[in-house]
Amino acid sequence: MAKQTILICDWCPEDTHAVVTLALTNGHVTRGAPTLDLCGKHSREMFKAFSPRRRKTTQKWPDADKKIWAVLGPEVMTPRAVCAKTGLPTYIVQREMLDMLKAKKLKRTGSYRAARYVKA
Repeated sequence: MAKQTILICDWCPEDTHAVVTLALTNGHVTRGAPTLDLCGKHSREMFKAFSPRRRKTTQKWPDADKKIWAVLGPEVMTPRAVCAKTGLPTYIVQREMLDMLKAKKLKRTGSYRAARYVKA
């Protein structure tokens, strides 16, 4: 008869089978690092606690859309070129240009890194 090792969750007060073993290494692979054997519930809690959270950008730049509209001319421009001319951060320019695109004020040619915008 063969011997079996059964892993039990380190955090559960009752004996619950562990589904995952996490090594606490801080990014470096080391031998003998402390480990945690966790059940499904506690592994979800652990991943939720250590997953990056998205920041919601609620900061609205006053008159950002007017600055962008003034810079855009008859020539086709990239968001990076608009940033250089207006001095606004990239995320504000991209957000405002997407809002203008949804409002049908701009036309987009290309996609992803090759996206160019012109007044509609």
